[in-house]
Amino acid sequence: MYDFDYTEIQNDAEESVKPNPRKVRWQIIVAIAGTAVLMVGLIWFMFAGIKIIFPDYIAGNNMIKAGGKYIYIQDGIIRYKGGITDDSKDIIAADADSSLLSNGKTVYYVENGNICSVELDGKDAKVLRESVGQAELVHRYHDLLYYIAQGKNAAGSLSLYQIDLKTGEETVIDSVKPTTWDFCVYSDKFYYIHVDGGQSAVWRFDFKSQEASSFLANAELCVTNGFGAEPLFCEYTANAEETNFSTALYQIKGDETEKIADLPENVRIACAVKGNDVILLNKLDIKNDAKSSELQLFNIKTGESKAAGLSPDAVYCITQDWAHPEQIYVCTCKSSNEILGADKTLDTVYLLKDGELKECVVNGSVAFDSNQVVIIDSYFVDGDFNGHQMAVKENVN
Repeated sequence: MYDFDYTEIQNDAEESVKPNPRKVRWQIIVAIAGTAVLMVGLIWFMFAGIKIIFPDYIAGNNMIKAGGKYIYIQDGIIRYKGGITDDSKDIIAADADSSLLSNGKTVYYVENGNICSVELDGKDAKVLRESVGQAELVHRYHDLLYYIAQGKNAAGSLSLYQIDLKTGEETVIDSVKPTTWDFCVYSDKFYYIHVDGGQSAVWRFDFKSQEASSFLANAELCVTNGFGAEPLFCEYTANAEETNFSTALYQIKGDETEKIADLPENVRIACAVKGNDVILLNKLDIKNDAKSSELQLFNIKTGESKAAGLSPDAVYCITQDWAHPEQIYVCTCKSSNEILGADKTLDTVYLLKDGELKECVVNGSVAFDSNQVVIIDSYFVDGDFNGHQMAVKENVN
């Protein structure tokens, strides 16, 4: 048997739990340092990672969808809705044909030839640049605002301008020379058309690297602005009558292009959207300087095409659903004049489904304006920006 001195053990234990002043100081220092690192990380996430927190900027005309808001111009007033069937709220006056740029919080617009900004609640309105003339807002990248304008450098020419929102300084991006107003912004890159020696090409300007480069020769954009859809591109060639025919369809793959499909002869792309195996083509027939066309459905997987079934005299416009961009709609209107405009009346709406055009039923009286045809989540948005629910006719009892 062993005799233990429990008193000695207890004294040793009490001694062992006494705090070591030097060790405690180091623990406090480590804790403070850890808290500081955590705070710095949080601050970095809030500011350096701000693009994750706030939605991207979207540019477009008539109406855009940005930050979950539908922002549009009606009767010279910028308005917005939280949902397409919600009541509208006024923001501020603007030119009736002003382009719009927003992330759902700040709205950039054109008023009396000036580039302006305002918050969604109508507060903090500012004039950022005066007397820019005809202009289209393009993008905001960090604290840099971009727009294209005509005739500021040379009569009739287009240029890309950059405004530093911190300093107010404006710079012309000399490497970017758009020839037309057709453009789109996707993944912080500006795609535009440049014509040189009669040859049209798609060029790309990278907002991050500030570099411009040729992207696809003998090509055009296939894009719908207003809700940030991924663009497609069509390669073309000209025939003896100098009519441009579409020959192939391309998409973006990384920093390059990828061919989706070769197209039939004597066609022009009427509408092609990402995610739909069937695209719309205009089959052109040129005889004795007279041109006629037939709307066709082309399956890019099988290479087969067929008539869409519309009347040869049909006046139509094509759009896609902003909430479901892969869905294509064809809207026909009644008119004795082939030029689309606000004086037309809506005839029939078709949804491209299962490789066919399916007639839709549109609820309510539609104030039709073919210059502004928008469909959102199966709601037809009319000229008064009211939403009318639609359904495929064969599914309606």
